[in-house]
Amino acid sequence: MIEYHNVDEHPTTYGKPLCWRRPACVSVSVLGLIVIGYTFISLRNTTPGNIVHASPAHVKDVVSLSKHGLEADKTWKCTDRGMCGIRPPLDHWEDKSDYKHLNETVISGNDCKTKCLRDKKCTGVARSEGKTPRFQYHCVLWFGGACNIDHNNGNVWRDWYHARTCQLRSVALVEGFWKPVNGVIGEQTITLSEGRESSSEVSVSATQETTIGAETPAVSGAVMSHEVSLSMSQTFSHAWAKSQSEKWSITVTAKGKNQYLWQWVFEVTSRADDFSLQTSTREYAMTPSKLSPPLCLPGTAVPGTGYQHCVAKAGEIERHVHSK
Repeated sequence: MIEYHNVDEHPTTYGKPLCWRRPACVSVSVLGLIVIGYTFISLRNTTPGNIVHASPAHVKDVVSLSKHGLEADKTWKCTDRGMCGIRPPLDHWEDKSDYKHLNETVISGNDCKTKCLRDKKCTGVARSEGKTPRFQYHCVLWFGGACNIDHNNGNVWRDWYHARTCQLRSVALVEGFWKPVNGVIGEQTITLSEGRESSSEVSVSATQETTIGAETPAVSGAVMSHEVSLSMSQTFSHAWAKSQSEKWSITVTAKGKNQYLWQWVFEVTSRADDFSLQTSTREYAMTPSKLSPPLCLPGTAVPGTGYQHCVAKAGEIERHVHSK
């Protein structure tokens, strides 16, 4: 190596002082290595409980997904500072049944959430804005409450500024629909039930009782006004309050277009706990046949039309949407 000498007579390499020859410089270098080592150890032991993604400044509400016929004003809780890793060699989420990686195309954040809302087991999403293929996660759907941003996810959490993780504030899905009962011959008295169906396999906690009871039901194929949506919520809340189903009877007569009986029920599905149960109401309809399901929401049909014509567009159910 060629050495030069400056005016202070300190050896240099290509005109720059050799730091190791100066005691003060050596001390600073050693101190720098200690700081770097300590920082690395601290980052490895960092958990979601104390990293920046959990701070209030980065948790915000992201709302309003109304495209593709989905119910508007779905509410999310998000952090814009990280995601759970799903790829080695770093620590990653090992149970692949807890998530689905949609890497076929790069999709927007709203499209990622739309895909989650359409999957009844999805409880959250994650999306990365990485510039290279390795870090472009595109869209990750999380199931059953996995990668909950309110919980400690250990070292699988990646504190990345270019990643965002969102989870549904409510993991319950309530959907209303017309359920076929049976055909009517002449005048008949038919016994129906109101309230939740009995099931030894489904246990609802006190927290779920309150959360589910406050849900706004969705109706596939219907675009509900605020007034209709409010009425639907009240109908569901009243029926859900009956934890045990109660029998009630109705007398109906087959006449004209009123030949087949239908009952309005709600299906409650938990995305996190993977359970489903039905809650029946006292709303009913008569149509020409089982092949002609009601085309109106409860109480919005023009009399004498067999529930095939509605008094307002806000009460219509699309014809191609069949009852369950």
